[in-house]
Formats: sequence, structure tokens, C-alpha cells
Amino acid sequence: MSTRSQRRQIRKLASARARPFVLEHFRALAGCGLLVVAAGAGLVIASSIQSRIVVLALVVVMLLLAWLGVGSYSDSWRADLLAAYAGARTAIELDEMVTSGWRVIDRVAADGGVVEHVAVGPAGVLTVRTAVATRPWNLTADGVDGADGGPNAALRRIQIAEMQRINDAVRQLLVDHGMDVPVVPTLLLWGTGAPVQPGGQKVVDGVAVLMGKQAEIWRRDLQDRRLDDATIAAVCSVLAPLGNTLSVEPG
Repeated sequence: MSTRSQRRQIRKLASARARPFVLEHFRALAGCGLLVVAAGAGLVIASSIQSRIVVLALVVVMLLLAWLGVGSYSDSWRADLLAAYAGARTAIELDEMVTSGWRVIDRVAADGGVVEHVAVGPAGVLTVRTAVATRPWNLTADGVDGADGGPNAALRRIQIAEMQRINDAVRQLLVDHGMDVPVVPTLLLWGTGAPVQPGGQKVVDGVAVLMGKQAEIWRRDLQDRRLDDATIAAVCSVLAPLGNTLSVEPG
């Protein structure tokens, strides 16, 4: 797929994923605007000075609330758009893997959770989750820290622990079906805060963190053959009924 085609597909996917968030935020802001207009109309028709003072105070309060709401929704809207963009980029990269013999199952239910994507191919099984780094991530062998530190770094550690738990559930499910195959929790990281890593990846507390902007590098490493075609098909036969869609390269 050419770079131009990739960009078109990314824009299309990101737009589709972001549309519900945009509509939700627009409705909320429109509601704030109607409240302000109604208060303004009350100010115009108020007959006494006391009434106008009360209405004016209400207008000021509503404007303040609307201003705070715009700021809050702006941050939320930006986060939603970034998530939609990252999800679209992940979908593109997984499509590229499908052309190299991988199969991808979306939204696989496991142990009370949902795996965003499960990729099954020559190198094994990857339970894939997408993340966006808006601030620099400092990746170490036993943890994730960021320039913002504090709660966000703790949240990342919780997310990694959750990925490991669901990944273990997928591995155990395959073992129960007689398949002891490598299953790796994988975080596909996008955004300006994603660091450049040798080989485009870093193992953090057992989780393979793949840098989205270095996909051409780490994608080559995924061609090391550990599973034969029969095993790949058998794994997919177990996991596909638990997911929404199964992507394979057209014959």
C-alpha cells in the first residue's frame, strides 16, 4: 500500500471513529448556547432593576459554566480524536501484517475483558492494544514513566497489568485446547511522546511495546516462523468465535 493510500485510509477510518464523539460534544455545546440565549432574553424582558440584576447574575454564571464546559469538552474532544487516529493507524498496520500471512481477530472476549485485536501469524500470537503518548514515555525493563509522572504513570502500569491478565487468559484458553503456543501482550504506541527504540520495540514488564512510527522495522521481526500454517488455522478456529471479525488475506 502506498503512503498516499495509507493516508487516505487513515483519514477515512479516523473520521468514522471520531464522528460519534464530535456529535456528542456538539450537542452538549449547543445546549449550553441555548441556555445562554434564554438567559439573555430574560434580561431583555425583565421589567425591574432587581429582576435584571438577578437575570444578569444568571447570565454571568451560565457564561462561566459554558466557558468551563468548552474547555473540558475541548480536552475530551482532542483525546477522542487522538484515540480515533491511533486506532485507525493500528488498523492500517494490522492490515499490512495480514498481507504477510497474519490473521487478525477483533474484540476477543477473554476472562471478563476484551482484547482490542488478536494477531495470529508466523511469529506467534499477539494480544494487541492501542495507546497514545501525548507526552514523552520513558520505557524501562520493569515499568513506564512519563514526563508528567504521578497518576498517569501509575495508570499506565495498571493498564499493562490488565493486558498481562487478559493475555494469560488467552494463553490458557489455547492450552485448554491442546495448543501451547507463544502469546505476547503487545502495546502499539502512537503519538509524539512515543520514543524511538532500537528495533522499534521495547519489552516492558513482559509487554512488547511497539512504536507505531517504526512499524517498518519491527514488522520484519514478526516474520520469524514459530508457528506453521496448520497451527495458525487451529488457533484462529478457537479464537474467532469469541471475536467480532476475522481478517485474512484474500485468496
